[in-house]
Amino acid sequence: MSHLSDSEGLRSARDRDGASRATHRHRRVPALVLPLLLGCLAEGCATPRAGGADSVDVVLPDGARTTLASLKGKVVVLDVCASWSSACNLNARVLDEVAVALAAEPVEVITLLFDEGPLARAAQRSYVEVLGVRHLVVLAGSRVLAGTSALGEGRDVPRLVVIDRAGHVVVDEVGGIVSVAGVVERVRPLL
Repeated sequence: MSHLSDSEGLRSARDRDGASRATHRHRRVPALVLPLLLGCLAEGCATPRAGGADSVDVVLPDGARTTLASLKGKVVVLDVCASWSSACNLNARVLDEVAVALAAEPVEVITLLFDEGPLARAAQRSYVEVLGVRHLVVLAGSRVLAGTSALGEGRDVPRLVVIDRAGHVVVDEVGGIVSVAGVVERVRPLL
């Protein structure tokens, strides 16, 4: 039976009886799924979303590896991107303007690229050399790529993440092109 026809059957049963058989069916689902989830956790197949800025590992333009923990005390505006996304390329330029607008504040603007493999370093350089981006551009580190950092498993781009001065993710939005005023309005209350 297909999912659609199963849903239609539940709807018609509810309409016939006045009582929802779906409720009874949904009570059984956790009992069936729970052993699978527990087994998965025991096997280590779950990827926990842990920590704050200290769990977000990055590769700097010089190849050094670090985390965003050193930026505690500053608000971090993280432009999560990939070089192949034209929206990301536009956002990187907009975030240069955000960095200028907030230059007197304890704010760090960073573009984090999910590019991997042999072309990742070239993509990182192209943001500066081709797009003319002036703020810091980093590559995602191993924890970010594995989905075990504070950024979780999502690789949807473009994505705007704001980390507060204590190192906690307070804004995490996937979407299109950002605006200077929109980002500044999100950051100002955190200063």
